Amino acid sequence: MAEQFEYDDGTARAAISQFDELGASLGSLIDSLSGELSGDSPWSHDKIGSSFAGKFDPDRSKVISNAVDLRKAIQSVAPTLTDAADNIVAQDGGVAE
Repeated sequence: MAEQFEYDDGTARAAISQFDELGASLGSLIDSLSGELSGDSPWSHDKIGSSFAGKFDPDRSKVISNAVDLRKAIQSVAPTLTDAADNIVAQDGGVAE
């Protein structure tokens, strides 16, 4: 006995739209964060300031890099889901329910 696969194109497309919106919002947030973190170092260049920078700068770079990777991952979801939805509709003879 074959299992039935139920698919609602409207629900799927609405969810895809939410991923699109999330990707755009996250992109703007990450751009702002990156801009804020990439500014000049607000600490002095004395021993204490240099010690702080030595620990902060690598962490700052890692945060920015990880945030950019997260943006890419989130923004890749909607196109992948769109392709999947298009394929499901095509397999069903082009009829979206």
